[in-house]
Amino acid sequence: KKICYTETKSEINIRLWRESIILISYIFKKKKFNIVKNKTKILSSKKKAKEIYIIKLITKIKSKNLFKYKIFRDLWQRGLIVTCGIKFGATYLIYAGEISIVHASSSVIVMEPTDYIYPHEIISFGRVGTNTKKRCLLANISNNLSVVYTGLKWNNDLP
Repeated sequence: KKICYTETKSEINIRLWRESIILISYIFKKKKFNIVKNKTKILSSKKKAKEIYIIKLITKIKSKNLFKYKIFRDLWQRGLIVTCGIKFGATYLIYAGEISIVHASSSVIVMEPTDYIYPHEIISFGRVGTNTKKRCLLANISNNLSVVYTGLKWNNDLP
């Protein structure tokens, strides 16, 4: 007898997310698109059907997810271990070594370039960082798609 395994809704969402990230990573590496005012234009593509598919896929994915991926990739390439930071009010937690040996040194909050940060939000980010004994980093993408980090450190005892 064959046992049929059906994916739960969350497993399907995770699988679709991973497939989308793989495709977006490929597109970023090949630099085959140009984002201009929330519209995507394929620069070099052979088949019209493939162009339409990629355009539909990119427009389905929110821009914040692209920023999260770009920042995750930058942290990973720097040799840091990156995990989910929802428990600490952040997007990511950063570990400088083995997770079982060291504690997370920083929490990263991903901000879109168009986001406006109110003063009370900066205070709350600093308080969360101080209370969890982690440095708070605000991560953003600049106009040339490079990652920019701004750190909040209110206590000299923080790493």
